[in-house]
Amino acid sequence: MEFYIGTNCNDEPVYCASINGMGIYNPYMSECGRFKVNPLEHYGMSEADVNALEVLNKVNGFNTEV
Repeated sequence: MEFYIGTNCNDEPVYCASINGMGIYNPYMSECGRFKVNPLEHYGMSEADVNALEVLNKVNGFNTEV
């Protein structure tokens, strides 16, 4: 899984996972941000990928809850 620094919907920096050409920074939300999803089923992410994305954003103080 590839991670990169992108922006959230408020143009604040966040780490994102590159999935099907989309930057996903909150793996528990759908691409549109309106629906809760299971990241393992919806995006095919592993638990390790989900945890890594959460840690990267938390350690850097990035806001993924917007």
